Amino acid sequence: MTASRRPAARPFHGVPRMWSHAAPEAMLAPEPALPAQVLHLWHHTCAIAPERALALAVLAQAVTDVRRYQETGLTSHRALHDAARDWMLCDDGAWPFSFVNLCATFELATDAVRAELFAAGREPRRRAA
Repeated sequence: MTASRRPAARPFHGVPRMWSHAAPEAMLAPEPALPAQVLHLWHHTCAIAPERALALAVLAQAVTDVRRYQETGLTSHRALHDAARDWMLCDDGAWPFSFVNLCATFELATDAVRAELFAAGREPRRRAA
């Protein structure tokens, strides 16, 4: 009886034959970026990045809520106004999307924005409930 002959096994080189066109891992690894490079990209790109768009949307929504609902009598509207107002008056910068951090991101003077939004005559006094 003759033994069946198997083809000689090829030595394994780390990449299966069917994937021989795959790029080496060194080419796929991301290059590290310095903080200054990230800061430059954040502040100097023409196209708005998703993170920056979200930051701008948060700030714009708060301004809208303060202006739109400042004289409303509805409880739900008043709650939106008060939440936005409290967020804008808070000086805590621990949260990345805090008012002071977003103003710094968009190079806005925090006190000037507050003064414009809460100027005398624009922010009515609270009525007794």
